[in-house]
Order: sequence, then structure tokens, then C-alpha cells
Amino acid sequence: MTTPPQESASTAAARCPLCEQNNHCKMAAGEDAARCWCMHTPVSPLALARVADNDRHRRCVCAACAQAALTNP
Repeated sequence: MTTPPQESASTAAARCPLCEQNNHCKMAAGEDAARCWCMHTPVSPLALARVADNDRHRRCVCAACAQAALTNP
């Protein structure tokens, strides 16, 4: 039996820690953070509170999770 390859930090950073879908983070893609969707869209503090401690400041939530928490607290 083989062990699955370890996911790289950059691959993990591109996925939402809440739903595991692409978070479309510009910083994770190596682009200018000022161009990221999160700089122009409200992000619910409730969504951020659901991020596990080991993912904080390493993985960004996606727009869908950020918006869902605003409309469905």
C-alpha cells in the first residue's frame, strides 16, 4: 500500500477551510492581495470564527462561505 502524497502548503492555501472548495485567494495564487475578492466584500466574523486554529492565517474562506454566514448566522 502506498501513502498518498502530502498536499503542498500552497495547494491547501487555495482551498476554503470550511468547504474545501477553491477560495480564489489572490495571495495564495501569488498575486497582489489588494486585488482579492475579500478586500471588496464583507466577510462574516462568524465564518472566520469557524476556521480551525491550525488554519488561521494560513487558509482563507471562500466568498460563498463568507456570504452564507452573513445571511444565515
